[in-house]
Amino acid sequence: MRVKVSAKKILLVLLIAVLLVGAAALAGRHAQPAARPDHDDEIVANYGDQAGTMVLHWRGPDATVFFGRDESYGGTATATAPVITPVDIAGPFREAKIDGLTAGTVYHYKIGDGADHTFKTSPTGDFTWVDIGDVSSTFKDPAAGSACDTPWVADHWRQIAQEKPDFLTFGGDISYANKCGAGSVHQFFNDIKPVSTIAPMEFAWGNHEYGGPTSPPAPKGTPRDRLDNYKGRLTMPNAQTLANDTPSRLNHPGCPAVAPATTNSCQGEDWGWFDASGIRFFLWPEGGEYQSTADAKAKSDPIMQAAQNDPKIRMIVIVAHRPVFSSISAEHPLRAELQDAVDTLHGKYPKLRLYLGHHLHGAEAMTPKNGVTYLTDGGGGVEEVRFPTKPGAFTSAGSVFHSSHPSHLLGTVSGNKMTLKFICGPVYGRNPTKDACTQGDVMFTVNMDLPAATG
Repeated sequence: MRVKVSAKKILLVLLIAVLLVGAAALAGRHAQPAARPDHDDEIVANYGDQAGTMVLHWRGPDATVFFGRDESYGGTATATAPVITPVDIAGPFREAKIDGLTAGTVYHYKIGDGADHTFKTSPTGDFTWVDIGDVSSTFKDPAAGSACDTPWVADHWRQIAQEKPDFLTFGGDISYANKCGAGSVHQFFNDIKPVSTIAPMEFAWGNHEYGGPTSPPAPKGTPRDRLDNYKGRLTMPNAQTLANDTPSRLNHPGCPAVAPATTNSCQGEDWGWFDASGIRFFLWPEGGEYQSTADAKAKSDPIMQAAQNDPKIRMIVIVAHRPVFSSISAEHPLRAELQDAVDTLHGKYPKLRLYLGHHLHGAEAMTPKNGVTYLTDGGGGVEEVRFPTKPGAFTSAGSVFHSSHPSHLLGTVSGNKMTLKFICGPVYGRNPTKDACTQGDVMFTVNMDLPAATG
């Protein structure tokens, strides 16, 4: 049987076919290409000593980084091995210094043929930054104690990345590898990728960066963590060396020798400082280290004097691991030493007005003491903070806010104002109902006036 098909129907079918082919071609032309994967991991950007210098760190096979103001790049830098070599996992570890950049500018970069990432050089105008400390990692050794099960850490880094800070300061107790296993170090530097590939991260060291295996039970065979695992992955801007970090010192703040060498494997980079749009940030050393506070106080003096005399510097901020004031009464002798150091320096250099401490795994804001605002920032850590239960303890200590919920500080400098907001972190799996808050909410705010920039 023959079926008749009209010419109109044939034309209609052909028209539909042409339209479908054209739509498919158009869709293909506008489809987003698949994102390039990174062949390297542990990617971190740090400030160099000057506003136009950045240092990139990573681990992996590629030794070339391409950079520029957009994804056409245009500049290249060749990485070298860091002076200090991490010992927790095999390398190769890479470090690439990039000079001649413009301050306050966003740059794109890719390592080898990897994904496109960005960093912003030291701010020159209004900016935001995040401060956090005492975090841990998503690494979970089945033999580790239950306190090492901290999966919410990944969500916290994603949350911070969504805030798009210009940079981040980290106040020590980084991975808790001495409690949770050596694999925590490597995992931490991969956990931070949502932030570390969009913003520089500046670190101060804490007591856990050189801690021995301790409770809750670390996995059997866990070694003492070592500062070379961190100093070898990061660059301290305007790095300073503690007086007791000598070439022959084989325990903290030094590190055991790595064969065939017989000397300190991580001398230097104990603390440092950098400027961001008229704010001078000090990254102070771990306060529990012998003579570290006295040494940092003495060596900070001329640097703070220069800041005090510089009309472009509007405030001095110390980021350190140990808090100076808290409603928690432990470690008072150490705090007395820190308090004396800060009081002495502020008495000479009144631009020193803010001290950000960590260590206690909780958040707390104190009434200003002798002209300095003291805040404790709690990322969570591997155990829950225990604030006092005695009535009146917070009032007598001068505590105006406290929380055991994981949180971070979001700092904003806008015109002649600095605003510091305690931001609620993810649901706290260890104790989800205590000090509960909604992720992303502002828990408490501190406002500080800044003098107008001159010069």
